[in-house]
Amino acid sequence: EPRRIIVGAHFDCAGGDGIIDNWTGAILLPSLAEFMRQKPRRHSFEFVGFAAEEKALVGAQAYLKALSPDERSKIVAVITMDSLGLTPTKIWVNSSDRELMRMAVVLARSMHLEIAGVNPDEVVTTDSMTFHKAGIPTLSLHSVTAETLKLINSKKDVWASLSWKDYYDTHRFVSALLAYLDQTLP
Repeated sequence: EPRRIIVGAHFDCAGGDGIIDNWTGAILLPSLAEFMRQKPRRHSFEFVGFAAEEKALVGAQAYLKALSPDERSKIVAVITMDSLGLTPTKIWVNSSDRELMRMAVVLARSMHLEIAGVNPDEVVTTDSMTFHKAGIPTLSLHSVTAETLKLINSKKDVWASLSWKDYYDTHRFVSALLAYLDQTLP
């Protein structure tokens, strides 16, 4: 049985139209799933839309709790996407595995894409925290900075706040990242 890579985003919101937090992550799931189905893969990929992230990570916690110990042991990575397209891709360092971060940075640089580590721990949560605390290798991707944080869960969480170039670059990056992880991870 192949090892598993889980790709997730939450689909609930707490303010505005929820475009950035987190339509931007949730809407990528079907296109990423279709992209990964185009070729045979070494790993099994599971694309998950988590519910109730805005209500204390209930969906991610329920998902993790439902996994058997054997199922957990087969997970080699959980990639989460939350609040994309405000800026170039960011990594939530405090909710990410060091080796997955290293691989993401190497890939982004090879694609000539900007990537940086930003930890918005003090003010927001993300589904990756659930898996990270459970010791499962996680990579948490977002686009929030101190300047853009005020848009999240506000009346400005709307289409006009989205940078389509940054969103497109993140989509390209995550697609390439999944293929790279499939080839590279055990």
